[in-house]
Amino acid sequence: MNTPESRTPTGEILDQSPAPINPPAPVDPPIEAPSGPPEAYSFTAPEGVTLSPDLIAEVSPIFKELKLDQPSAQRLVDLYTKSTTGIQSELLATVERTRTEWREATKADPEIGAKLESTVLPEIGRALDKLPKEVSASLRAALDFTGAGDHPAVVRGYYELAKLINEGTHVTGAAPSPHGQQPGGRVVPPSAAKSLYPNLT
Repeated sequence: MNTPESRTPTGEILDQSPAPINPPAPVDPPIEAPSGPPEAYSFTAPEGVTLSPDLIAEVSPIFKELKLDQPSAQRLVDLYTKSTTGIQSELLATVERTRTEWREATKADPEIGAKLESTVLPEIGRALDKLPKEVSASLRAALDFTGAGDHPAVVRGYYELAKLINEGTHVTGAAPSPHGQQPGGRVVPPSAAKSLYPNLT
């Protein structure tokens, strides 16, 4: 419109176009609701870690009851494996530290430390070799697995037993045992009571 109201005092035409409409503010995308528990959970574990099938079977119904979806359940499993791996590492370090202390104490033992390598361990080995092969192998494996073979008390005890076994005893020239032989060379086996209690009268 070319009216006096549509012009400025200097005669310029005013802009009569409507004011621009601001665009609507962007709307955040809707938050997706959890998908809910799957038909069956499938978990992954870090390299070197094996998840117990029994444990998975035990916790899966609990996860379903809590309506955990697969990602949420996996997060709990990840937390569990991280925690247990740390505990196992700490336990192994404690065991190794204890075995090292035992070995050092054995070397410092005033009775066996100085002759540990030259006498004590060879004598124990000779004694164990007198056992049946499978018994000796199992015993050595058990001592090594448990670490008991590093303890000074165990080493001393086995050494004392080894001395008894390896040195043996001399044969006396005394008369035949009265428990197994009668005068004239007639052999009479002892009774069961005499065998168990030879001093029984």
